[in-house]
Amino acid sequence: MLPMITSIPTLLIWGNKDRVVDLASAAMLEQNLPNSQVRVMDGVGHLPYEESPEEFCRIVTEFLALTPAMDNGK
Repeated sequence: MLPMITSIPTLLIWGNKDRVVDLASAAMLEQNLPNSQVRVMDGVGHLPYEESPEEFCRIVTEFLALTPAMDNGK
């Protein structure tokens, strides 16, 4: 499945206090997804959208604003 998504712009958001999935996983994903970027949220754990919703939404909004629309073939 991973080869199918390597060209899709991908935002990986991680909390630096995540005790469920280590931050090293983000680096590994970023290496395998050439069109990806990692954003690390300080002081946030495994659920950044719940723990810091304003910052989370700001990060996602910035990413979407800078990401060109994809042609879905329609």
